[in-house]
Amino acid sequence: MDPRREPWRRAMTEDHDLLAKITALHEEVARLRQAVASHAVMDQAIGVVITLGTLRPEEGWEVLEEVARQTGTPLREVATHLVEWAHCGWLPEAIEQALDAALTRDDR
Repeated sequence: MDPRREPWRRAMTEDHDLLAKITALHEEVARLRQAVASHAVMDQAIGVVITLGTLRPEEGWEVLEEVARQTGTPLREVATHLVEWAHCGWLPEAIEQALDAALTRDDR
């Protein structure tokens, strides 16, 4: 092995390690941004539900979960539909029916 090449190999390894760390950090930042956006949508949807049903925040969360369960729709998708509904006035029929049923239950 040529000793003159060792510094070059070490620099290449360090560059590769640094690039791997940078890539991992970019991926983590993207995941965190998605989580923050998702959390914001969930909070907004809970706000829509508690306003409609004059509920406490924890009840709003329960209604979202119930609507998701009843319709077989992922929770985040239900939340997105509710937030968009507040702006555009359209809600998928299955979600609208499940939401109405959840808000008019006697035990609330």
